[in-house]
Amino acid sequence: MMTRPDQGITGVIFAAVVLAIFLSGCDEAVQDAQLLAARPTTEPTPAAAKETAPSEIIPDTGWIQIKAGLEGRRINIISDEGTLKESVYLARVDPDFFRFEIGYQPDNPPALQSWLDESGASLAINGGFFTEENEATGLVIANGESYGQSYQDFGGMLAINKDGPKLRWLGDESYSPDEELIGAVQSFPMLVLPGDPFAYSNSGDDAARRSVIARDRQGKFILIVAGIGFFTLNELSQFLIDSDLELELALNLDGGASSGMLLSNVDGGIPSFSLLPIVILVYEK
Repeated sequence: MMTRPDQGITGVIFAAVVLAIFLSGCDEAVQDAQLLAARPTTEPTPAAAKETAPSEIIPDTGWIQIKAGLEGRRINIISDEGTLKESVYLARVDPDFFRFEIGYQPDNPPALQSWLDESGASLAINGGFFTEENEATGLVIANGESYGQSYQDFGGMLAINKDGPKLRWLGDESYSPDEELIGAVQSFPMLVLPGDPFAYSNSGDDAARRSVIARDRQGKFILIVAGIGFFTLNELSQFLIDSDLELELALNLDGGASSGMLLSNVDGGIPSFSLLPIVILVYEK
């Protein structure tokens, strides 16, 4: 449960299984070889999660197709001493093949795995920030019903209408109650903006587990979880801007204990450490 983006906890990431989340479409022998190469000799613990002693860590798996319109990737941040400092998990979603929905249950928040199982979605990632009473701090629209109040001129929004999903910066395109939206979730801050090499430059937040929803220049959506707790928001913003992801926009989601992303019928994943009243769900069309 989170109310601010810098209130995170260092997570436990079981590196022996996490690569399998994105390898279901590969040849079995290649999967085994990659998994053995990527697996640390020990599993991180909360006290030592930031620097895991690896055997051979693959710095970057590259994009691996899971199914038509859905790809996965893992980028490892490795220290000069060869220790694993962060694993960044990415899922690239083509909206021509998949649709988005928002799940909102403030009265009885499920775990992320329950969201995935009960919804029948292909992918579930945590959504925006919420209060101690599990109510959204910004606007949420689920099944056409609106909850909470829209942020004004800051943060961003995933907006879903009959034509599909759209990621936008509220400073450029504010929300209007007249919009006919099926679903929406707001969060903050923006980490990538068009033409801005310093989209987020504040340096006062702590390192924490992070979740992000982004759109690349080809119109695909990239869902991102950094589950160990290495990045401050400023560092994550620069990491995304400097990457080869060709992002047009990136919006920070709730972090810390909330951060998590799971795929259906694929082993592994990044579980959240808290119950989640708000999630983003991705379904095959």
